[in-house]
Amino acid sequence: MLITLEGNIGAGKSTLLPELAQELGFQYADENVDNDSMFASIMAAGTSEQINMYMSRKLAERNLECVRKGGDWLVERCPSSSLLFGMAAGNSDEALNTIFRDVVHSPEPDLHVYIRTPLNVCLKRMRKRGRPSELEFYDKKFLRKLEDVHNDWAKVGEDLHKVLTVDYDEMSIQDLATVIKMYLKMKRVLGNKYEKEQALKSNA
Repeated sequence: MLITLEGNIGAGKSTLLPELAQELGFQYADENVDNDSMFASIMAAGTSEQINMYMSRKLAERNLECVRKGGDWLVERCPSSSLLFGMAAGNSDEALNTIFRDVVHSPEPDLHVYIRTPLNVCLKRMRKRGRPSELEFYDKKFLRKLEDVHNDWAKVGEDLHKVLTVDYDEMSIQDLATVIKMYLKMKRVLGNKYEKEQALKSNA
């Protein structure tokens, strides 16, 4: 089982990750950008395309490693996140295609949990944690675009039962874990029902 936490910069993913994983009984893996010298170098002197392509590959490799280790995992972001970042930043088709290849060749998450957090809250949290490169690279205008892209992506994902949208202050961690478990159970029931219906049609 692979579940991702998605959301804007400063949405609260890093804080939520270990506590929610413990409540679910999952292992967890974060973005690991604070101790990543390559990421820091690109943030300091690179372009958004370089950052997004680097992160998509990094997240794809991390997710593959989680799947190889086995068990249930809750992870912070996935390669699709880099695609959303690229779209919000207006990255070139070439860069987006490179990122998309990482999406295709990465394990598909069983569920994306989208933490929807107001822009003003995201900005406040960014300033509080004070990552210099982050504050210099991402401005309010970009965060607004990223919020819009996430919302559009979530609407499509909800229709496909791939995304569960949760407002940042909607429920406790315990309640969120319960909702996720119920959602996954519903997906299994609907999936089994669909497979049975398809089998009946093919045998008719």
